[in-house]
Amino acid sequence: MSAIPSTDYVLGSKKSRQRYIKLNTRLWTRGHIQSMSAKALAMLLVILEEQYGQDQAVWFSEKRFAERFNLSRDTRSEGARELFQRELIVIRRVPVTNSGAAFEREANRNTYQVIGDAIPSDWDNGRGDPLRTQLKANVKRRRSKR
Repeated sequence: MSAIPSTDYVLGSKKSRQRYIKLNTRLWTRGHIQSMSAKALAMLLVILEEQYGQDQAVWFSEKRFAERFNLSRDTRSEGARELFQRELIVIRRVPVTNSGAAFEREANRNTYQVIGDAIPSDWDNGRGDPLRTQLKANVKRRRSKR
């Protein structure tokens, strides 16, 4: 007879990974949680879990995303789009192939990184959100060129 999954966890075990994700209270106080769709919430939790404690963007292969999180392609794309519109994540297209061959098909993938109110308060440490500051500066520069 196998053990119940909840009994498999041993406090302080080096094999176990932290099982909780801290969310920033600004997600509630600024109304994001109350008004976001289930798809956006699912994607926020996925991105936070993957990125947790690291100041770098994350990406997912189609196959591994479906296997690991059991979420549809629509949930992934619509949820990420909503998070982007709410300025909670940045989505970047990054080239995958870099060999420089003349007829190589250029492949890209999306990377995701939480910003602003989505950054857990224990990541922030009073430093602010440099990525959001940079994005606002880029938007101002584009507008001034018009």
